Amino acid sequence: TPIIVVEFLTTRQMYLRIPDSVRTRLEMMVGESPLEDQLDELVELLEQQEHELDPKFVRAVNETFMKFVRAEYWRRILNGEMSTVEGMPLLLSVTNALSV
Repeated sequence: TPIIVVEFLTTRQMYLRIPDSVRTRLEMMVGESPLEDQLDELVELLEQQEHELDPKFVRAVNETFMKFVRAEYWRRILNGEMSTVEGMPLLLSVTNALSV
């Protein structure tokens, strides 16, 4: 199993251990993942990879995704869909993810 799949599944399990009330609130703020219904298929596709993915490519994809996430958080804050109290910790988490 590729390391990216192992890390994803580990992180997913950590996420699912968050208390339901907290997770529900987070999902309300952030919105549902557009790929949520395809996760099993995506994991299966990654497991079929014969070689590890190029770390530079993975980093570029992750950075691009996190920049889209950051733009969406700002959009929601500016449109009043999310308060700055809710949004700032989320923006900080994106900044932290991009600095790794």
